[in-house]
Amino acid sequence: MASDDGGPAFPTALSDEWLHPDGYGMSLHDLYAGLAMFALINDHDFLVNTVRALTQGMNIRESDATAGVAFIIADSMIADKRRREKADDGTA
Repeated sequence: MASDDGGPAFPTALSDEWLHPDGYGMSLHDLYAGLAMFALINDHDFLVNTVRALTQGMNIRESDATAGVAFIIADSMIADKRRREKADDGTA
């Protein structure tokens, strides 16, 4: 998991007893990875070419490589979100 999970994907003001045991449920990182996975699966040519390039000569299942690509995309999305927040705050 990324060191910065982006915080909660769906923040809520409910009491603690209603929250997921982890504190807030799905992280933004997990949501982004899921959305990236959806996009990867829907662009079959990109998916096949990317996974083949990443797994060439390796003993890695294509499904594991696909999940890895989705989380790499999610990491990039969180990093870009943080850069934009800093720029908006004038701290970048």
